[in-house]
Amino acid sequence: MAIFLRKSKSFQSQVFLSFFALISIIVIWLLAYYSFEKRQLRLVDLVQNIESTKSSFSNNTNDLQRFLLYGYKKQSLYKQNKQEDIDTYITKLTMLPIHTSNIQFELKAQNIEFGAYFQQLNSDLNSLVLQTKALKEIIKKIGYKDFGTVGDMRNRAHQIEKEQTIPRVELFLLRRHEKDFMLRSDVAYAAKFNNLIEQQLQRFQSKPRTVFLLQEYRHFFNKVVQLQNIAGIKNTTGIYGHIIHLQSRIKKGLDRIEQQGLDHVQTKTDQLNRQWRLLTIIIVGIIISSVLWFTNKLTSDLKRLTGIINTYIQSQFDPQKNEVIESNILEVDYLHRAFQMLKSQLRSNLDDLERTIEKLEKTAQYKSRFLANMSHEIRTPLNGVLGMLDMLKESKLNKTQRKQLELASFTSKHLLQLVNMVLDYSKIDAGKIKLEQIPMHLHRDLQKLVTIFHYQAKEKKLELEFDFQEDQSCCLEGDPVRLQQVIINLLSNAIKFTHKGKVVLRVHQKELSSDKKQVFIEVEDSGVGIAEKHLDKIFEAFEQGDLSNTREYGGAGLGLTISHQIVDAMGGQLKLETAVGQGTKFSFSIVLPCLPLEERDDRTRHQAPLAAGLQGKKVLVAEDNQLNRRVLKFILDGLQVQSTFAKNGLEAVCHFRNHQYDMVLMDVHMPIMDGYQATKSIRTSKKYKHHDIPVIAVSASAFSEDVDKAKEVGMCDFVSKPIDKNYLQQVMLRYI
Repeated sequence: MAIFLRKSKSFQSQVFLSFFALISIIVIWLLAYYSFEKRQLRLVDLVQNIESTKSSFSNNTNDLQRFLLYGYKKQSLYKQNKQEDIDTYITKLTMLPIHTSNIQFELKAQNIEFGAYFQQLNSDLNSLVLQTKALKEIIKKIGYKDFGTVGDMRNRAHQIEKEQTIPRVELFLLRRHEKDFMLRSDVAYAAKFNNLIEQQLQRFQSKPRTVFLLQEYRHFFNKVVQLQNIAGIKNTTGIYGHIIHLQSRIKKGLDRIEQQGLDHVQTKTDQLNRQWRLLTIIIVGIIISSVLWFTNKLTSDLKRLTGIINTYIQSQFDPQKNEVIESNILEVDYLHRAFQMLKSQLRSNLDDLERTIEKLEKTAQYKSRFLANMSHEIRTPLNGVLGMLDMLKESKLNKTQRKQLELASFTSKHLLQLVNMVLDYSKIDAGKIKLEQIPMHLHRDLQKLVTIFHYQAKEKKLELEFDFQEDQSCCLEGDPVRLQQVIINLLSNAIKFTHKGKVVLRVHQKELSSDKKQVFIEVEDSGVGIAEKHLDKIFEAFEQGDLSNTREYGGAGLGLTISHQIVDAMGGQLKLETAVGQGTKFSFSIVLPCLPLEERDDRTRHQAPLAAGLQGKKVLVAEDNQLNRRVLKFILDGLQVQSTFAKNGLEAVCHFRNHQYDMVLMDVHMPIMDGYQATKSIRTSKKYKHHDIPVIAVSASAFSEDVDKAKEVGMCDFVSKPIDKNYLQQVMLRYI
């Protein structure tokens, strides 16, 4: 922030930066508060999750106990092979490891380790599930009334009773021993039952039917005894005793995890509170220090100027008292200069001059800032678009797709030309425009333009005519980019301001001599026309004939200005014929050199082929934009160059120090460390002193000041985005 304040000369800017710095500190404090609060809530959720899991297990245990008291007597357990309470208990048990795993994950996230506890706990839970399922199966086998083993046993007892072989008193005593065991699970009653059965078997040996029924009766009774002992429901032995033991151990494990978890959570909470208080104290201290520093910074020069004025007044306006101050605040400098002019009785003139200078400086700053932003923000995605279109050209396409791709590529390049024209407006306005003299395919290029504008005209149901009289005996030379820019502006305006009828582009040629031709170009429409009172400012920058047009049709009013200046630079004059409601016609003529077709073909044929001196070279590329990295990767792969990519300047410096490269392609604007700083770091390294490796700037900011700054920090050359493959290759060959 101090660096920005030193660079900024405006008091308003310094106040804004100071305020922005304070707001940033407060925002950081709020974000930190949000982070601490989020961690606190996460700890609270962890505690609640532990307590909820423990409570759920306890309630589930009580449900099992209630089931064992009366639930197993329900017929649904035997008839439908299910019982709601015990099945629910088992289902909840199988879900419990999921909850404990979530708790363990949250504890690990808070750096709280209970690995051994959770391993034992999950093992006990798995054993408990298996034991409970076994208990359910045993209960089903034991049965009740007419179901299960008990049902079979009592069925035999009823059959014996129907036989009426055994006296009812003895049969009643036998049934009494059976019921006593069922109620009390006492083995003494089981022994009495078996002794009495044995007596009856010896007594009725002569009656096979009775003996068979008594043996069956004893068999099912002893099976009930065996199952009852295995289950251990009433005396808490066997499977049930194991279940009780597991439940107790799991509960203790949950209690231990809960207690230690609460202790750790409390410790974490106390630690977070201490950190939060410390951070708050630091933030408050930074804010107070920043306020004091900003206050002193913003007022120190004013205090010095006040002292100079007071000294001058106390010296009885001595002209020798001419102390000079150098301030970092623009407004203080103005006051001091005004004070100097006041002493020389030129105060009024200085005030006017200061206002004029301030206005011009602000205008220049706004313009420079706008153009710089436009350059970087538009050239960067355009580089990706053009690069991806070039990549697409290498793929297999049918004729229709290739034609559409050529139109898209042509349109994208014209969009780039539009951007370049806007960015060069200041040079055009200053009369410093540079025109190229290269062979042109005027008919082919204008036909593509007409094809592009045909879709716009079709949407408005307009007819777009293209009248071109071509002389194929020679080839014209000129600046096709600038000429197409003029025609683009004229066609765009013609379609925009025409609601019905047609738009016509006429191009005629007239031979002046063997090496010169005059080209006449007209764009005529049947649109709304322009009122006479607006004609005097139609070619002024940022102006339109009628302000209502801006609201209805849009536009910044720059196209005609640029077109007028380009035509003027080409030696022509852009003329206008219009009438309200009858349409508009723009026309101009320019004289262009021409050469025979054979010479043009020779030039094309003898153009220098792409050099093959880059194969196998190792190039380090610093580029933060992912799409542009893909484009550069495609270009360098096509040149058979081994490329390594870095996402920022710091990463590029690390790659440079650790590996060997033949060249560095350095983007200028990158996060963490920009291209300028990275280049300085590379050039000051020990490795660079022994290996003078060229560093080439690659940037979407292509102003002359950007190029100068790149060379100032040690970059060998400058390649602007969007990247032209051939030009990049030429630059690389120049230094490798």
